[in-house]
Amino acid sequence: MKTIIHVTTVHPWWDNRIYEKMVLGLQKRGRDVLYICPADPIDLDRIKVKSVALPLGSGISARLSRNVRACHECLKRPGAIVHFHDPEFIPFGLLLRMFGQHVIYDVHEDNLRAIPQKTRLPRWMRLILANVVAAIESFSSRFFRIVIAERVYTERFKQGVPVLNYPSRGMESCNPSKDLQKRSMRRLLYTGCLSEDRGSINHVKLLRLLPEYELHMIGRCDTDLQKKLIQIAGDALPRLHLQVDEGGIPFPKIRDAYMKGGWDWGLAIFPDTPHYRDKELTKFFEYMFFRVPIICSDFPVWRQLVGEDYGIVVDAVNLESAASMLRQHNEKFRNYRTSSFGMPDQYTWETQLDRLEKLYGDLA
Repeated sequence: MKTIIHVTTVHPWWDNRIYEKMVLGLQKRGRDVLYICPADPIDLDRIKVKSVALPLGSGISARLSRNVRACHECLKRPGAIVHFHDPEFIPFGLLLRMFGQHVIYDVHEDNLRAIPQKTRLPRWMRLILANVVAAIESFSSRFFRIVIAERVYTERFKQGVPVLNYPSRGMESCNPSKDLQKRSMRRLLYTGCLSEDRGSINHVKLLRLLPEYELHMIGRCDTDLQKKLIQIAGDALPRLHLQVDEGGIPFPKIRDAYMKGGWDWGLAIFPDTPHYRDKELTKFFEYMFFRVPIICSDFPVWRQLVGEDYGIVVDAVNLESAASMLRQHNEKFRNYRTSSFGMPDQYTWETQLDRLEKLYGDLA
């Protein structure tokens, strides 16, 4: 049985897709897995598979050092299948191919659209960087097998194998806390990365229109945005609960929040941007799994996914109308909120892990 090496030089070691779903999922199926990731040596006791800790740190030299070390560790294991998750490892992935190793590139983002949405660099620099990364990805894809995290990425990677971020069936044994009647206020939930493009300002503005609600936002958020959200909240600040960190929140903590139950709505009221309008957000499937009705922007792909069974779609520009629709449809989902956790089989992570194992088998 070939060793499977999962490599990330950018994501935190506890990343939900990489560690929780892929690495631990494969180990539970008896696969020989090695995990190479940025981590403090003391974190190795928390990582439940064979692992190599890459040095932490920011800056070009630290990032280069991580990639060189990860490549060296892969070269020490000829014959392994190398599955990497970051575009900056592409040159090293090409080097590994030259040495005859099987290499898989896992595409988490459509970088051609995603990079221009980031605000830390000047816009002209973002556009150049996005096109350079996209060109490198396009060139290198002929040498790698490509895995894509969302179907929309097939527009750029025609031969990509979809391994989608569905929830794991293993969580079905958990029972929600049915505390809907014990609360003095109704509750809104947002999980995942917080940013203006991901609707964070819309969500806080919606809270101001709903004095009977409180809003819990859980995930990664930079300090500047956190200050901005607090300022926008105004007199609604006591009803805004931020469980955020610049480095992100491990998924087990997010799962704990889901499992408390009693959430009236899960939010995804994003402004219209090319990057998000065609994406099937991972949070949609998590909301569905944990029986949290969805209120999201009225994009065609989102409207088709949510339908009438899982929530409602609203105009992200007209938040007053969104608040009115939320109140109007609240009772419709009363029974849905208190039903058992779980998803139809086609939306479970296990089906995607089957697909990934088949890809490994084809390579072997």
